[in-house]
Amino acid sequence: MLNAFLQSALTLPIMCYLMCSMLELRYSLKKSAAVMVLFMAFITLCDVLLASGSLSYAEIVDYYLLTTTLPALICFFILSKNRGFYFFFAYLTACIFAQISNILAAMGSWFLTGGSDTAALVIRIFCLLGMACIVRRTLRGPFLFASHYYTKKWAVYIVLPLLLMAGQGLYTARPEPADTSGMVKLPYLSWICPSEFGYTTFFLLAVLAGYLLIGRTFYEEHRFYVERQQQESFRFQAAALAKRCDTYRRAQENTRRLRHDIRHHIQILSGLLADDRTEEAKDYLARLSDTADDLTIRQYCKNPVVNSVLSVFDEQAQADGISTDFQVEFPEKTPVDPLELGVVLSNALENAIHACREVSQTDRKVKLVFRYFGDRLIFQVTNPYAGDIVFDKNGIPITRKAGHGDGCQSIAAFTKKYHSIVDYRAENGMFTLCILVDDLSQDTGRQPL
Repeated sequence: MLNAFLQSALTLPIMCYLMCSMLELRYSLKKSAAVMVLFMAFITLCDVLLASGSLSYAEIVDYYLLTTTLPALICFFILSKNRGFYFFFAYLTACIFAQISNILAAMGSWFLTGGSDTAALVIRIFCLLGMACIVRRTLRGPFLFASHYYTKKWAVYIVLPLLLMAGQGLYTARPEPADTSGMVKLPYLSWICPSEFGYTTFFLLAVLAGYLLIGRTFYEEHRFYVERQQQESFRFQAAALAKRCDTYRRAQENTRRLRHDIRHHIQILSGLLADDRTEEAKDYLARLSDTADDLTIRQYCKNPVVNSVLSVFDEQAQADGISTDFQVEFPEKTPVDPLELGVVLSNALENAIHACREVSQTDRKVKLVFRYFGDRLIFQVTNPYAGDIVFDKNGIPITRKAGHGDGCQSIAAFTKKYHSIVDYRAENGMFTLCILVDDLSQDTGRQPL
């Protein structure tokens, strides 16, 4: 009885973690954890009540469907956002992984200690932990991606765990042999003869191969989708940046033209002054000064791409009544791709200007700190905002406005490529985006998107 209680108490938290690794939770982590604690407390209480009676171990196992399986199904159905075929696929898969750990634990215990219950429990815990880590690190992303984009396929894929569960039920329902000496007891299952270990191993490999095939299929589709989205986003943003650079180039040409014509302006002014037409000369100088101001392009740094982006957005901000404070120290050449860097700058400043338009005129200000020193690049944009900002589980702002989500995706692609750190914060009405690119001297080993 004690061993059964320990198995439940020690493996239930791991099973909950395994199940959560395949689901997208409907509620916050704190609330979900509270529901799972109540669920585990209920199961533990049921085990204690059953163990305190006169029931045998086999009879207690007969109640397992009502005391554990069904409550677990209800618990995770409440917590999960996915309530279609994918949920049942994930739930049955977690059950199958649990039974696989039972089989491995029993076989390992038989080979190592001749069938020790303690050894079986230890092996089972390690098997479940390994499965949970593998699912969390390799299968969670592709499976959740497929749960959103391939909803109809799960009606087919659920056949695999259903067949496995049916086979398990038939195996468990077979009569217990009169003589169990020399046989291995499988927790919650039945007895197995060591001579059947070969068939059991083949069965386990077939199960794992089936799940690996499904996981590999969705993994490749997920990777292809993410890379395609990132490339399309970069192409779109690079095209927009090229247009902004073209605007900067035309402004420079107008400036050169003005400089070329300055001799004629001087002659006109000299003529006006020679004729004592002072007031007309003043008006002419005022108009000439306004024209020169319109063509002025501030040199923020030596890098032409960064300088053009900052110039364009500074002009846009001034047109919207937004003051700017650009603190930029950036060289002409860096290991960072200038177009990719311009994309990040464009998205960050565009989001900041959009946010400033929603606050009062007196609070509109965008501050940029952009410095490159040694092998590090630091980039920080601060701006006021109105309303509430919601972040996803990765700390990235969520927007419900159409067309406003691509910017964060482009920034995420940049930080992934350059192995950098990105931090979004919203505190006291001020939003801050900070990016740190470290160890750019090792950039030769970076992989393209």
